[in-house]
Amino acid sequence: MHFYLFDSFLSDPKYKKILTEIENRTLDLDIGGRIVHLTALRDFKTSLQTGLQDKYTTLVVVGDDKTLNKAINALSGCDKPLGIIPIGENLKTCKAMGIPEGIEAIDIVANRLIEKIDLGLANKNYFISSVSGEGHDFSIECDDQYSVELSKEQKFSVCNLSHVDKQISNPCDGLLETIIYTEKKKFFGGIKITPDSHFQNKKLVIKSREKSAPIVIDNGEILKTPVSLEILPKKLKLIVGRGRKF
Repeated sequence: MHFYLFDSFLSDPKYKKILTEIENRTLDLDIGGRIVHLTALRDFKTSLQTGLQDKYTTLVVVGDDKTLNKAINALSGCDKPLGIIPIGENLKTCKAMGIPEGIEAIDIVANRLIEKIDLGLANKNYFISSVSGEGHDFSIECDDQYSVELSKEQKFSVCNLSHVDKQISNPCDGLLETIIYTEKKKFFGGIKITPDSHFQNKKLVIKSREKSAPIVIDNGEILKTPVSLEILPKKLKLIVGRGRKF
């Protein structure tokens, strides 16, 4: 039996039609189960952990990339497969996993193609996509072997799945991919990204000359330096599409 958790932002009336279509489609494909619609009065973590009961074989969240990030942080150590039905505007990670938006994603859940993917850990926060920072004098310590110093003009992104230049990092290789880069405005508009350095590691520590420079992780949560990062290989069983980009 499946357990479905619909994120609270989907209570907006504009989503009513698509949510009804999704619920009906799960029944058509014989993958129905318990459905929980979050409200402001229901805690995400507590509600999703209801799905850990033995009678549920698969957990599915309905929402966007932030919903997915909240789910992986709520399910630390869970061995059950996790699927997502993407709805909303912030769907970059979902698309990289080959999962189409809306009702078509239910077929992905039904096909149940499971990939064991790595997760990043930033202090006590799991992330699928990346951790990033800019505008400060950061230093990055790499595997306790060497360090890289950044200027205030440089930005960095430590990637497990996403990439600063629209490429995709491999979330199954047991490594974090760090890209240090600068951005400049093009003469006719747009932004030119110039990679300055590119390296892979298993553990990193991000520090700054300032006591508390901000670091942004997947779901928009901001951590303060110093931040310790590490890769956790094959940590999550994720239902993906055949069109995934890794």
